[in-house]
Amino acid sequence: MVKPAEAERQATIIRAEGEQQALIIRAGAVQKHFEAEGAGEASKIQIIGRAEADKLRAIGEAEASVEKLPELAQAFATQLSGIDKINIIDMGGGGSGGGMGETREQRSAGA
Repeated sequence: MVKPAEAERQATIIRAEGEQQALIIRAGAVQKHFEAEGAGEASKIQIIGRAEADKLRAIGEAEASVEKLPELAQAFATQLSGIDKINIIDMGGGGSGGGMGETREQRSAGA
């Protein structure tokens, strides 16, 4: 009677150890799953954060350049205010004939 009881005790111990190992393995798998999920979420947050930073930087640069436009316009106006006469010289190449780039022969042939 002792031997069957001892065999049952050992079998119970072996089953308990097996269940313990199975729980440890399942817990490790769950932990790895959550770690991977967390890493994915962290990566997503980083990507969104970088995109938001790039967006804010672009908006800031655009706003800064718009604030400079009145200064640039004033600088151009100041430079142009000293001009009293503008001569426009047609250098040719426009396809309509005439201009300084044209030879006498070409003018005579076209006229």
